[in-house]
Amino acid sequence: MRAYFFIKLSSLKDIKTFPFSLYVYNLKDKTYNLSLKANTPLTNDSYELLRYIEDSNKGKIAVKLSQRMTYLATVGELDKIEPRVIEETKQKIEILKEYEDIIEEQRISEHIALPPLRSMVSKAIDKDDFLPIILRAQKEIMLFSIDISHTVSLARHFAGVHMNKDNLTNRIVALSYFFAKKMMIDNPQDLADLVCASFLANIGLTQISPNIIHGNQTEITHDQREQYYKHVKFSRMFIDQSGIKLSEECKKLIDTHHEKYDGSGMPDQISQAGLGLSSEILEFVSHIMEFSYGLITGEKTSLSSVVYMIDAGAGVSGLNVNYSGRIKPHVTSILSL
Repeated sequence: MRAYFFIKLSSLKDIKTFPFSLYVYNLKDKTYNLSLKANTPLTNDSYELLRYIEDSNKGKIAVKLSQRMTYLATVGELDKIEPRVIEETKQKIEILKEYEDIIEEQRISEHIALPPLRSMVSKAIDKDDFLPIILRAQKEIMLFSIDISHTVSLARHFAGVHMNKDNLTNRIVALSYFFAKKMMIDNPQDLADLVCASFLANIGLTQISPNIIHGNQTEITHDQREQYYKHVKFSRMFIDQSGIKLSEECKKLIDTHHEKYDGSGMPDQISQAGLGLSSEILEFVSHIMEFSYGLITGEKTSLSSVVYMIDAGAGVSGLNVNYSGRIKPHVTSILSL
């Protein structure tokens, strides 16, 4: 999506001062350069220079797309546009403003060396504080292009709005994101599918009895276990009813985030043949975080200990150690992302 739109110098009429900046697009090197800052009087010399550039076809006069509504109001063309189009334009402008802020922040921080992710994970586990990792994931996710798909845009939105605090959901999102990259998943669409699924997979838990959710998962009855896993269906139902546009792959990740490669997962006992790598990643990260939090046995456990027990195939009640060859050789690498 281009962040500028072109105008004709004549559209400014006799207006000499306006609340938007003018840029010149150089047709030769395809760059945008600031020509006149907002609220700076347009002098005769500046006007003649811009007219020369326009008439000679050496460049085009441009305004940032985020200032489109301001431009239209200034030149008196806003009342010619349908209300529906105005509202859609406003929504796009809000996204662009957010995107420009992130790009500027990234430009400033480029010269600041980030600590290795490995050391950040180690400190997060030792201090039980994952906020630095969550914020790092937030920055990366919000740099996804805004014009790939609805799911990618939604991932950026979720990251911008929610990934500013340390909680279980954000830990799962951040670790799933970085572990997927470790497993050579680097396509923004695939990563966005995983991010959105990580956020939305458990919204159906609101329909499950708190006694089941917060009880010791190793001691609940068979009927209670079936009730618990109904949250997967509820999550999909809520998503479908909301009208949120998600990719089919993202929906599949939500449907299968409790499935296991050996077919012993829930709710549909799907085997490895029906599971993608991202599904296994989400199940693995969700499981180790929930086990560490004490949501499975009722007792908190160091994340490092949980991972090493899985790697060793320890027979610990409630701990899933059965992972496919795509995941099992790499489980400890989540501690050294």
